[in-house]
Amino acid sequence: MGAKDVMRKGARGASAFLASKAVERLVTPENTQRVVDAVRDAHLGRRAKQAAARMTPPKRPSRSEQLRRTLDQIERIVREDTTGSFTDEQTGQWLRTAGSLRNSLDMTQVRRGKDRRTRTQDLEARVNALYEEVFQAAMPQD
Repeated sequence: MGAKDVMRKGARGASAFLASKAVERLVTPENTQRVVDAVRDAHLGRRAKQAAARMTPPKRPSRSEQLRRTLDQIERIVREDTTGSFTDEQTGQWLRTAGSLRNSLDMTQVRRGKDRRTRTQDLEARVNALYEEVFQAAMPQD
């Protein structure tokens, strides 16, 4: 496999990942309600209006669930390393950090009140920093 094939494969993986993040941000309860309202207001048949009435907006995932999904994506990117650009040391460090953040998130969920909120915000910042680090390393360098 040539260098161009590796870069193409890495670019496809990165673009698929970005597309999934974009869809995740677009499918919100507000946007689903807009679709339902547009179908209801349009001059469509009875069946289309009944189908729109049965649509239920998706539940917005909690902040902790969003962090778990991001950690899953980080681990998937690191394990699948399509570009071959990660060293074993980087891979091990990122997986250990992701595991540690996941454990911290689990421990935070046991807590209640303001302390839980501030710890979750701190974890969110740390998860986002790890995500940025891994994503920048996964992008092919020119």
